[in-house]
Formats: sequence, structure tokens, C-alpha cells
Amino acid sequence: MIIVKQAELKGILTAFCEQNVPEIVGNDFFVLGTMDRKDWKKGQTGEMSQQEAIKLLFPFKDAWDFEVIPDVGYTKEQVKSRSRNNHKNNRG
Repeated sequence: MIIVKQAELKGILTAFCEQNVPEIVGNDFFVLGTMDRKDWKKGQTGEMSQQEAIKLLFPFKDAWDFEVIPDVGYTKEQVKSRSRNNHKNNRG
């Protein structure tokens, strides 16, 4: 499982794009998946095309939104109920 905070990822992408393609800073984005580190490094050095990179991609099967629930005395049943109601993408 790979977990990333949206705000952290947005910051990383913004910093990268400001240096490389400033005209797209602020655009919406969608994360497709992940790839092996060695392949990612090749892509960073320009040793592969975008088409090659897409072929090496491991697409994510699902996306979940997590909500931080403060510990204010919820029972396990209340937490499970909130989780099911708030995470419609959760197929598990």
C-alpha cells in the first residue's frame, strides 16, 4: 500500500513544475500509479520517453480518502460506521 498526503504531493509537484514546466503550475493532476525506482531514475535523466514510462507503470487499483478522526471517545462501531460512509471508493 502506498499512502501520500495530498498536500505533500502537491508541494513536491509544484516545486518540480516551477523549475521545469512553470506554465502548468496550479493545474489539476491525477496520480496513475507507481514504478520501480530504477525505471523512475531513468525517466528523471531523460533516458526514456513518456510512452515508455507509461508502459512500465503499475497502475493503482483503487484510491481512498482518509479522514483523521480525533480520539474523543468513539466506539469501534462508530469509527467503522464513519469509515464506511466516508470512503465510497473503498471496495474492501
